Amino acid sequence: MGSRYYGDAFDACNDLTDIIIGDNVLSIPDNAFPRCINLTSVTIPNSVTNIEMFTFWRCTNLMSVTLPNSVREIKSQAFSFCSSLTEIINESATPQIIHENTFRDTNISACTLRVPAASLEAYRTAEGWKDFGNIVAIT
Repeated sequence: MGSRYYGDAFDACNDLTDIIIGDNVLSIPDNAFPRCINLTSVTIPNSVTNIEMFTFWRCTNLMSVTLPNSVREIKSQAFSFCSSLTEIINESATPQIIHENTFRDTNISACTLRVPAASLEAYRTAEGWKDFGNIVAIT
């Protein structure tokens, strides 16, 4: 796919169960993987800086996401309606900017957020991130 993804490219692609995004991708665009109902895990490389709107919208079986330290911004509804999300491993020392409704109708109070040990307090007070039910150090 080169260095670009195109929105809606994998809309409702029910054959996807896990995704490892290539190292040369800089941004994951709007609507890249919406309604991929069998998707259970996503690993994002350390080249991605932005996750755009509705990227993983309604991926109802998505359980685990790994965010690298390169991600700076996660836009509105990127992970909304991800009702099975139980863990986010967030390698960024600084809490990313997350927009309103990034996790809309996703039960983040029951989700574990794993972050660098030195950043625990920053995430526990950061808008959006502080709402996670369990914020712990990456082990």
